[in-house]
Amino acid sequence: MIAEINNKISSSGSNISDRLEDLLTGNFFGCLRYLPFDSAMKSILLNSVNKPERLDCLKNINCSEWDKNILFWKRFSGTEPDIIIDFKDDDIIILIEVKLYSWCRCRI
Repeated sequence: MIAEINNKISSSGSNISDRLEDLLTGNFFGCLRYLPFDSAMKSILLNSVNKPERLDCLKNINCSEWDKNILFWKRFSGTEPDIIIDFKDDDIIILIEVKLYSWCRCRI
């Protein structure tokens, strides 16, 4: 539904095969935002980091209502990542680009 609300797929679903990546993004992250940050998203991010020095900033994030911090397909510095998680209180912004059928390589 998030992909449809953000005009990534048509209301009839006629372009869903072309936009399957956006549907997956909306469904997955749309569901995660209802879980406490420490229960799901924090673990995903901590396991995605490939630079140990970045782990400390993620470990220190303390956000109980992180659903207000997630944005879908918004412009940011000349690009449009799939997900922006903005932790204003911690001065941390996380950009996520979802790629269907590719191996996950996260850079944080």
